[in-house]
Formats: sequence, C-alpha cells, structure tokens
Amino acid sequence: MPRIITVFIDEISEHQRDLTNSASSRFLVELFVAFDHCINWLIDAFSRIKVNEEEMKKHVELSKDQAIAEPLYILLVVHGHLNAYEYTRKLVQEARKTHRKLSKMI
Repeated sequence: MPRIITVFIDEISEHQRDLTNSASSRFLVELFVAFDHCINWLIDAFSRIKVNEEEMKKHVELSKDQAIAEPLYILLVVHGHLNAYEYTRKLVQEARKTHRKLSKMI
C-alpha cells in the first residue's frame, strides 16, 4: 500500500515534466506482480475448500431464529430504547440458555 500511494503522489511530479520522484514508477511492475501472486494464491485456496452442505444446513437451522436479533436491535433503537443493544444481547443469551425461540420471547 505505501508504494502505490507514493506512485499516486508522484503523478503531480510527472505532469511537471521533470524526474522528481520518478524512482517510484520503477516499482509499479512489482505491484502488478504482487497482485498477480495474490490472485493466484486466492484461486488456489478457494479450489481446496470443501463445503459440507449438511453441516451448513444444520447450523443455519439452529441459528435462524436468532437472526432476528439484529432487526430487533435496530427497531428498539429507532423507537428510543436507551440500551437496545444490551437488552437484545440479554434476550439472545436467555433464549440460548432456556432453549426457547427468540421470536416467542419477543
């Protein structure tokens, strides 16, 4: 990141038709090579990911009722609840401890 910022800053100098700070443009190729390397690494990493669909479905099923915690928190804030976040957090904790649905508790 610092190198690309230097390249952008040196654009002013390039328009002035002198060689002030022109050394930074020599590193531009290095930036493209580093970007290419990162993309190839990411493609390789994604190709090795194995998705366990059954496990994902199980986790979604277990937590789908608690997904309403965020909208609940926002609604409480909009309607002037002073400690909406803390109140919602405690409700979620209680729902988990008592194995009750958050939607029923609300």
